[in-house]
Amino acid sequence: GFLSYTAVILALVISYYLNRPRPGLNLRAVGEAPAAADAAGIPHPRLYDVSMNDNKRCCQCENCRNAAEKYGMSGVYLRFVNDLAAEVAKTHADVFLTMLAYYYTEDPPKGGVRAADNVVVKLCNTRANMTVSLLHEDNRLFRDLVDAWAACAKHLFVWDYDITYTDDSMGYPFPSELHYADKFRYFAEHHVTGLFWEQEFAYRTDLPDLKYYLKSQLAEDPCLDYDKLLTRTFDEYFGPKAGPHVLAARRRLAEASRKNNGSLEWFPTLNHFNHLRDEDLEFLQCEYDAAIAAAGEDDAVKRRLWLSRQGIDRLRVRRARMM
Repeated sequence: GFLSYTAVILALVISYYLNRPRPGLNLRAVGEAPAAADAAGIPHPRLYDVSMNDNKRCCQCENCRNAAEKYGMSGVYLRFVNDLAAEVAKTHADVFLTMLAYYYTEDPPKGGVRAADNVVVKLCNTRANMTVSLLHEDNRLFRDLVDAWAACAKHLFVWDYDITYTDDSMGYPFPSELHYADKFRYFAEHHVTGLFWEQEFAYRTDLPDLKYYLKSQLAEDPCLDYDKLLTRTFDEYFGPKAGPHVLAARRRLAEASRKNNGSLEWFPTLNHFNHLRDEDLEFLQCEYDAAIAAAGEDDAVKRRLWLSRQGIDRLRVRRARMM
């Protein structure tokens, strides 16, 4: 790929109204960044973000509505970013501008609009069912978006999510790590050259450390033997005696989702976890009890086990309170 899967992105906020007049766009930050990087002893930034705000409110003026009819709202935004990118290319041939394909810019542009060669489109996976594979029928929409954007952008990144944001459901278990191989291989085969994963709140989310590690390994080699990697990772993280119990619990989560049509979005309610029946939660807790017993006197492993089971315990307590 033309860039590493992991990159430090320097955000550049460019006001549309300040940059609209000619001649000369206000691109001073692009020019000043190399000197700042030299002073800090870090590589020169190559990615500058020019993205929409984090909401669904696009411009509704007459000009934008008319342009959106012809180009789509993503096309309207992409034409603006292409215009900026043309100015940047005159003096900084190694710099790329990035933009989000997100909410109202998620659908690909119409009217033949394409991203300039120095523009990176970052497609956000906003409507996934996170408890099943990317190859599952529930996730066909996002696969179609990947294919469509790859056809009109030379450089395509994916901004993916591995978190539930609702406060009272954050950390409830979902076995996304069992499906990483499908996702990374699909991206590698469909011209995705960069990935950004969002999973904040490290001690409140589901298996964050282990999931981070698995993603980093697949970023290096999407075609490695993933079953072997899973077994080795669980054994190394939780110990060879406790690891198999935790992995069995994670596989039970996936089995329950398949059997009971689980569907998990960003902002779930308690009902989104109804595919986990009481007998499933009991099985999970028994596996963790066995894992903790198998860990013996290894305090570091036992701490990881307690942290990783907290979502299961919290979910069961929450259900009991609702009865």
